Amino acid sequence: MAVLGYIIRLAYFLKERSIWGDELWTISVSDLGWRDMFVAVFNDVHPPLAFVFYKLFHYQVVPFISGLVCLWLITKITKDRLIWLIFSISPYFLQLGGEARGYGLLLMFSLMAIKWSWAFPLASLTEHYGLFVVLWTKWKKWMWIVVGASLCLIAYQTKTEQAFAPNRGFDWSLMSCTKKLVGLFLQFGGGVGYSFLTKQQAIGLSVWNKLLIVSSLLSMGFLPWARDKRMWKMLVIPIGVLFLLYPIRLNARYIPFCAVAYLFLVVDGYRRMPWRGKHILMTVYICANLLSLGWMFTIKTDPYHREDYITAVKMVNAYAKQNDGVLYNPLAEFYKVKHPEYNGGVWWETYQGNPDLDTNIKHWNLKLIELKKSTYSTERISDLVWVICYE
Repeated sequence: MAVLGYIIRLAYFLKERSIWGDELWTISVSDLGWRDMFVAVFNDVHPPLAFVFYKLFHYQVVPFISGLVCLWLITKITKDRLIWLIFSISPYFLQLGGEARGYGLLLMFSLMAIKWSWAFPLASLTEHYGLFVVLWTKWKKWMWIVVGASLCLIAYQTKTEQAFAPNRGFDWSLMSCTKKLVGLFLQFGGGVGYSFLTKQQAIGLSVWNKLLIVSSLLSMGFLPWARDKRMWKMLVIPIGVLFLLYPIRLNARYIPFCAVAYLFLVVDGYRRMPWRGKHILMTVYICANLLSLGWMFTIKTDPYHREDYITAVKMVNAYAKQNDGVLYNPLAEFYKVKHPEYNGGVWWETYQGNPDLDTNIKHWNLKLIELKKSTYSTERISDLVWVICYE
């Protein structure tokens, strides 16, 4: 089972995949000098360790290696082959091992902390959510120093970033928080392609896609029979804290240790469940993961943000003429969009859009006025990326 996981991760590492905005930020900050990098990180909302790794190693190598190590750690933590199988094929865990962010490293250090307490500081230095790892590692007195230092850094960065300012979108409401909670378990269950859908997008899904969503959530049916108290604590407490106090971060990427706890509880509940039809339920759930996994290999983006700048840049480079202009986009710059010398031709834009198409149309109409053009044409490259030609 583990060998299958290694093969899947190697294949995902080798496939072409466009980065998205936060990945570019990670890469850009890591490319700064050491002093400038630490200044940038301490004035953001992340601890510094992940950026150190990205500075020392290639942005694709770090998550890939962390994914392989996580798979190896799972085989050391448990001998349950069903857990190995689901972990190996889970689109959620595969995504963590492919994204140039700190969350794959957080998962790796969190799993290490189950066996070795010394890994706890590494988790808390990778992402602040790593503090929750104290719930499943052996407590040592020296950890008070780590917790205290982490809380001080959180307080400083929260103030610097004005994290709870009214315009930052941290307002609590039952409807939005419940939606996030459902999306959280949808991601844990493998339905990563559906977790960020708007209401309109969800309604517009085909019956087949809606069945896949239901199949991804089927694993929750095993939870009532799960008895692993440590894993229950690891699942419920972080989610409860974020749900009540910090709902905008109620997303599976930030709490990968909860996904591990969820997986252990699902398998524990499956083993204890008295219903004879449980094998059918588990088979459907595994098939849903496999189908979602297969879909991930057909797209050129990550499954969450779906921003394909590789194709967009190729299109602009193919069609932009010498007297055309290209509107600046740092993500397009990453893939070396060429800059024709503007001399009265058309303007091209690689546009990161909004799921709400009406919002995009308003932006494009305003751009016409700004650029003094009369019309525009659009080419949708992926769910959230367009190439716009202003003529």
